[in-house]
Amino acid sequence: MRKKDLVNQVMMKLQKQETTLKRKDVERIINMFLDILENTILYKKEEKIQLSGFGTFYIKVRQPRIGRNPRTGDLYKIPVRYNLTFKPSQNFVLQVNHKKKS
Repeated sequence: MRKKDLVNQVMMKLQKQETTLKRKDVERIINMFLDILENTILYKKEEKIQLSGFGTFYIKVRQPRIGRNPRTGDLYKIPVRYNLTFKPSQNFVLQVNHKKKS
């Protein structure tokens, strides 16, 4: 799904609720939401961003280590790396698997 598709989905839901938001307003809201997520992760280095009922984004730190070129056997340093990880909520996983939460 692209951002354009997301805007279309939100617009369809809003039309069913007879809300008078315009497409440009919906695009701005979605862009603001994504910017807030991105800035929080990149600049504030928050440990995690938890969206209740959806999941948690968090940064995993990979420590520096020594790597080896398999062709030549040369050793080299691999620096610290940060991986963005997403862990879906249990409720979301159950919905994906078509099971109801009991």
